Amino acid sequence: MILQGVKRMSVVNQKVTSRLQQIFGDRMKVDLIERKLYSYDVGALPALIKPFVPAGVAGAVVRPMEEAEIVELVGLAKQEKLQLVPRGSSTSGYGGVLPAKGAVVVDLSGMDKVIAVDSTKKIVRVQPGVIWEQLQKQINKQGLDLRLYPTSLPASTVGGWLAQGGSGFGSYEFGEFKENVLAARVVMPSGESRNFSGQELADYRLSFQN
Repeated sequence: MILQGVKRMSVVNQKVTSRLQQIFGDRMKVDLIERKLYSYDVGALPALIKPFVPAGVAGAVVRPMEEAEIVELVGLAKQEKLQLVPRGSSTSGYGGVLPAKGAVVVDLSGMDKVIAVDSTKKIVRVQPGVIWEQLQKQINKQGLDLRLYPTSLPASTVGGWLAQGGSGFGSYEFGEFKENVLAARVVMPSGESRNFSGQELADYRLSFQN
């Protein structure tokens, strides 16, 4: 009885639950254990930082498989004033994927495809949930390799590093990750999908991280 009470207190309301089920089907979870699992990342926040991170138990967890589902989700979030928390492999350990109480965690691990590899231009286009190590194995088959990669290569995602930025193995020669991203397609808070490249991409990343 106590567990059921906690579940009702922190879960999203029935209207939102119904809409999430319409969009994601069985890839939407409101089970308490599932929501708790998605309310932590790989590390434990230091005691001095923890009070400043408004983390709680997620209200729901969804797992999109395509861009159209994310667009629908963002539209619903705007309409119902929901907080959305994108989540890759949660390897950073800095609290970036910790949801505020009742927020909807968007698990991007299902969007893990390598869309296209241009062997001539040495450019690869991927979905955000692809794991670095898996990407490396795929392009190795075509005689290519990554210019740089994070220390968390076996577990972290491309989308996660795009959001966080930084340096990794290979950066001494090829620069930071942001210098190796040619373009990014982003679903904006308005629900609009936009392509960013060049200086526009650099400016957007700067405003996002600030």
